[in-house]
Amino acid sequence: MYRLLLLLALLTATLPASAQEAATVANARAAYERSNYMDAVDIATRVLRQDRNNVDALIIRARAYEASERYASAVPDYERVLAIDPTNAAAIEGRRRAQSLVRGAQDR
Repeated sequence: MYRLLLLLALLTATLPASAQEAATVANARAAYERSNYMDAVDIATRVLRQDRNNVDALIIRARAYEASERYASAVPDYERVLAIDPTNAAAIEGRRRAQSLVRGAQDR
């Protein structure tokens, strides 16, 4: 896994900034789809350090937090997406779901 991430980092280092960001978001999505949720969080966070309004990275990170049962961490990412795009269906549903799970965890 480390070698793959290193290779991807080297390959994306030569891309223009927007293409590099898109490639890094794709890496985060791929990690999420492989159920490597903490890798997805780390990679998406790297994107967000450069562009805190990257909706794709915010959604991926929020979903990875949810999949890792870190529901309270997912809520701010969904809320950030909704501040950017109040009609984003994934963020509307994700925030509702994560908030419900946070409340459920507090009730235990």
